[in-house]
Amino acid sequence: MKKIICIIETVLAILMIAVLIFGIKNDIAPQNVFNETVLKPEGTWSEKMLASDEIVQYEYDIPKSQNEKNWIMMLKTHWVDFEIFADDVSLYRTEGKRTGFVHLFEVPTGKKLTVQFFHVSEKAADAIEQSDFQIGNRSGIYRMILVKNIHAGIFAVFAAVSGFTAIFAGFYMRKAWTRQICESLICLGAFVVDAGLWILTDSKFLLLFTQKSGVIELVSFLAFFTLAIPLLGFTKRMFTGKEKMFGIMQCLFAAMLGLYCINYITAFIPFAIIIVLEHILIAITITIVVVEGFIRLHKNKNVKLFRVLSGYSIFSICSIIAIVFYYIGLEFQYSISYVIAILCFAFFLADAAGIAIYEQIRENANVALYAKMAYTDMMTGLKNRAAFIDDSNRDAHTPGAVSYIMIDANNLKKVNDSLGHKRGDELLTTVARCMEAGVKKYAGNGRCYRIGGDEFVIRLNNATEQDTKECMQRVKEALAAADKKTDIPISAAMGYAWSDAPDKDTEKLLQNADAQMYENKQMMKKFF
Repeated sequence: MKKIICIIETVLAILMIAVLIFGIKNDIAPQNVFNETVLKPEGTWSEKMLASDEIVQYEYDIPKSQNEKNWIMMLKTHWVDFEIFADDVSLYRTEGKRTGFVHLFEVPTGKKLTVQFFHVSEKAADAIEQSDFQIGNRSGIYRMILVKNIHAGIFAVFAAVSGFTAIFAGFYMRKAWTRQICESLICLGAFVVDAGLWILTDSKFLLLFTQKSGVIELVSFLAFFTLAIPLLGFTKRMFTGKEKMFGIMQCLFAAMLGLYCINYITAFIPFAIIIVLEHILIAITITIVVVEGFIRLHKNKNVKLFRVLSGYSIFSICSIIAIVFYYIGLEFQYSISYVIAILCFAFFLADAAGIAIYEQIRENANVALYAKMAYTDMMTGLKNRAAFIDDSNRDAHTPGAVSYIMIDANNLKKVNDSLGHKRGDELLTTVARCMEAGVKKYAGNGRCYRIGGDEFVIRLNNATEQDTKECMQRVKEALAAADKKTDIPISAAMGYAWSDAPDKDTEKLLQNADAQMYENKQMMKKFF
């Protein structure tokens, strides 16, 4: 039945996707409702020599506009040496400066636009002619940027919220979770935040707020070269025993980051070479992780490892697709592919971290249970002798009054021999409940213990000697009431000792209470 439901759900999902595609493809929308215009100008390219410098030149006659004084031109080019003219007036010139890949300029309507790319070699001419020009009014250009890059803004917000949450949890839960889990969360959070920053700055989304495209591009590459460092930090904590190998790989990526920073200042290596080297290193890393993961998974069916391996597998597939898009110039598809890759990757890694956290919580619960068992008398539910010794050791140096009430249940051997051990256990649990009823008034300051077979202690903190006597009386009344409700003889001998000295000899205090209890027991034997 479940398989049939799953098939039906899958078919319905496919049908809905097909209907949406069909509807989008066949929808006819009115044009120019928003009065927005974006043109891809069909200008002409030419080459010439000017002052012994070869120049590649692009020319375009900017159309006139009745509504706009200036058009907005978007120029996408990797060439850093160019100048823009409107007729013969220079609007912008950059030479040898890192101004980024995408630029926005205001250009007057009805003028002849000329973009001169200088210091051009023969090999670079073809690449320069791949530069992209788009001209439109302000609202059209900005809307185009928003529509094509809104995914980057949404992803960046998601990455910031989820990433910083993971980092905060890693620091905040250090006392409750193991160091490995906390460090894994911090590394995972840092990776997600860095991925969000990279996707945001790699898109054109920030052009809506600033024209500092050179700085945006710099931050984008810094984020890109940093990505693998926290990711490998997470991975090596999932692949225990391979910390050294993944640590070396972290160092290699850190070296690539350092190389990029040095090269940004000195430009002694073509940037394309560094990008190719980074991509190769990423491919090698993913291959090592996947191979190592399959080897381990074959030996040991580990759920956490399977999640990490699944994440890396999906990430590698999407990354390959994204890199292909990158090298053929499909920027939007490249960005979307990496967003999907990182979202899926982060989901699987977060799932692995969640499994580790769940295991840790369960382990902590078991430890807490074992600790409770170590200090609890399983029959009566009271604290045991070990708990009393710990508490009385603290009492010796704790300011304030402390009193011990020794209680010895009567007739335990007689009940065991005549009625059986089950009824004897009933006698002990009844005495325990009567003790708890007696200290109920001192909640937080009173605690009951079973320290031997039929021996019990009530410990009171910050109680007066009169409070101690009243507590004993309430226990006696509870015992008398319980005795009337059962055929088992319920009674107990009691004695107490009280002290408010700054330094207390708790062992002697307990001996005094025991001695008084013994006297009470001898007296009770004379009358019963």
